[in-house]
Amino acid sequence: MSHFWYDKSVSSQTLVKKSVTIRRDLDAEVSARTTSRGYSSYVNTALENQIARDKLKEYLDAAEAEHGPVPEDMINAVQRDKVLAERRRQELLSGVIR
Repeated sequence: MSHFWYDKSVSSQTLVKKSVTIRRDLDAEVSARTTSRGYSSYVNTALENQIARDKLKEYLDAAEAEHGPVPEDMINAVQRDKVLAERRRQELLSGVIR
């Protein structure tokens, strides 16, 4: 992801100026988290993240259409592994396991 205000590889020719309407509360949140020069970068990053989520959903939908849904037992096994991995991580962080 490029933070173009300091990324010299991003020239003004690769940028386009758009006018968008956003909710006042979102504007306040972004403004509180950025400088005036970082606002556009924040919005660009948000757009990049949304596009990545959209593409992932499209991929998963296509995979499900081709192969069918993921079996419930497989989903349950992954969820159990995730719980066990988080428990192990917490133990490592707390010093219980060295």
